[in-house]
Amino acid sequence: MLVTTVVLIVMLASSALPWQAARRPAAPKPFKTTLTVEQMTGKQAVVQTTMGSFVIDLRPDLAPNHVGYFMKMAGDGAYANTLFHRVVKNGIIQGGDPLTKDASKAAQFGTGDAAAGHLQREAAPHGFDFG
Repeated sequence: MLVTTVVLIVMLASSALPWQAARRPAAPKPFKTTLTVEQMTGKQAVVQTTMGSFVIDLRPDLAPNHVGYFMKMAGDGAYANTLFHRVVKNGIIQGGDPLTKDASKAAQFGTGDAAAGHLQREAAPHGFDFG
């Protein structure tokens, strides 16, 4: 009887009990670029699609960490063969989700990659112009 009791106590001590909160993994630290604004200035992203290409002027003077993260991810090939999963006429396009590389995950498109780096808000000091 003593052996059974000891085993039960050890089993209870090593497993989470219903009233014990599950521990969440620590949030990843926000991405911080190692590139200087000068190193990123004048860079462009050329996006090639099945419907043509377009160019995006990158603005490290307004959002250095976002530009640095985009350059890192593009350089690593993270956006290759991904889809634009959200398109708003005369508005925005959204893409780059790695899940879009797998058609069987269509219901999850736009949810992104939880393991990807996180960016803190970098607000521009001015509004945005249409066009």
